[in-house]
Amino acid sequence: MRLSIIAILIGAAAALPASADVLAVVDGTPVTAQDVKLIRDEMTKGAPKPIRSRSALARMSDIALLSAVERKALASSARKSGLDRDPDVLLRLEAVGSSRTRRDQVLKAAWMADVDARISSPSDEKLEAFYDHAVTAPRYRLRFLHFADASEASLALKKLAGKAEFETALASRIKSKTTFKDADVLNYGRPAFDTSPPVMQLFLAASDWAWRQVGLDIGAGAIGTIGGPMCEGLICSLWMIDDIETSPPRPFDELSAAEKSTLTVMRADIAARAVHAEALRSAGVTWKTTIPAGWNSILARPAFTEE
Repeated sequence: MRLSIIAILIGAAAALPASADVLAVVDGTPVTAQDVKLIRDEMTKGAPKPIRSRSALARMSDIALLSAVERKALASSARKSGLDRDPDVLLRLEAVGSSRTRRDQVLKAAWMADVDARISSPSDEKLEAFYDHAVTAPRYRLRFLHFADASEASLALKKLAGKAEFETALASRIKSKTTFKDADVLNYGRPAFDTSPPVMQLFLAASDWAWRQVGLDIGAGAIGTIGGPMCEGLICSLWMIDDIETSPPRPFDELSAAEKSTLTVMRADIAARAVHAEALRSAGVTWKTTIPAGWNSILARPAFTEE
């Protein structure tokens, strides 16, 4: 009997990941190097040629580590909300088998769908409150120049003294966005309430108040002012004030259905960022390796409030 117990204990110990293999612990559950490798393999699947650059591989590993921890944290939030007992979710969990990484992805997707359902259809009162706070603050139209990391963005900020230099750097970066380090340059200096894809709506003529909701504090700015970096995950950006809207805002009741639809997307985007950050903060993440760039900036997102 005693030998059987010892055998069971030895077997259980062998099933645990070695401490050197554990990169983070999320709500008591380890995130291992194998978890990160599986996600990195998913990311590179179908690539025309293997990535060999050390810096590119390191960056890819950082992204995969962030993704692994995020999956585990949001899966934990899904379980706490009881989403793992939902019949449809149970069917999807059964379909992916015993793979922890894939099961976490199913639960993460369920959590995100649940959040989206709760925030994507606000009442008219909530939408009006969002609008009122957005238009009573200074309303800036901004343009962004994106960089692969904070150090690169900070170095660029030191070199850009005014609008002309920003324009030159912007034009140059648009022409040379083929390397791994370069991200697409997005020009958000468009009129409010246009028909751009929803992912951009947050950045269209957003007010100082709305920007503070996602972690950017412009302060007292003038047209041509350059600032930053603003880091979101693994991308850091410099921003420039392209225009300041000074005309009186229209009353909420005069907005068209399309304009209210845009407001709904903007509000949902801000709220989703805040809820996402809160879920990561509450997951009790303990890092066993170097914290990936961008993690702290995600946690620093303010809570969403219309007060």
